[in-house]
Amino acid sequence: QKIIVPANKDEDNEKITDNVPDKKDNSSDRKKAYRIYTVKKGDTLFFLAKDNSTTVQELLKINNMKSTDPLLYGHKIKLPQKAGNIL
Repeated sequence: QKIIVPANKDEDNEKITDNVPDKKDNSSDRKKAYRIYTVKKGDTLFFLAKDNSTTVQELLKINNMKSTDPLLYGHKIKLPQKAGNIL
């Protein structure tokens, strides 16, 4: 992080760099636990999200899907691990 400190009128402004590391988004570093689920007849992303305490948007994201992609019978998708199943 760079900080510009105003100097006296007679002096040039001086750039000072402190030793604080840049903030990084560590959310991608966190390993999330997923389980593989085989889509059954009648499944929808809405109900899968509801049953797994997540959102449709999150399911789309973790499965690299678009909202227009079909959810096909027999298709394997990632679902978040349920709290009791994490080892």
